Amino acid sequence: MMIYAVAPDWAPTAQQMQEGLERARFAECGASQEKSIGWIEPRGEAHGPLVENVGGQLILKLMIEVKVVPGSVITRKAKDRVAHIEASTGRKPGKKETRDIKDDIRLGAADGVHRAGHGGGLDRRHRAPPGDRRRQ
Repeated sequence: MMIYAVAPDWAPTAQQMQEGLERARFAECGASQEKSIGWIEPRGEAHGPLVENVGGQLILKLMIEVKVVPGSVITRKAKDRVAHIEASTGRKPGKKETRDIKDDIRLGAADGVHRAGHGGGLDRRHRAPPGDRRRQ
């Protein structure tokens, strides 16, 4: 969990924060995405609020999803495809075509998806001095 101190003059309401966070709500990785980042409900309730006020603290949760494909898998599958192209056409694919083959494999083989939720809180009672933007 990360806690940030905010400037003393920054005081949005939970509703204002909700409206801002709504524009960056988490969506799972699409077919061509390797990474997706967005805000989710802190308590895990579907379609719940993205920010909650608990005892004067604003609670948020950021979700990061990354598709992970081991490099050895990509290399092995690329070598197999290159060998198939050589056997069927009699020509060896060039560097650009080999890179395109690896990209296709990376997009198609990304079945291992890693999701990490990172919670955070803003405590309005403990503010940073003006101009201090250090992470606490």
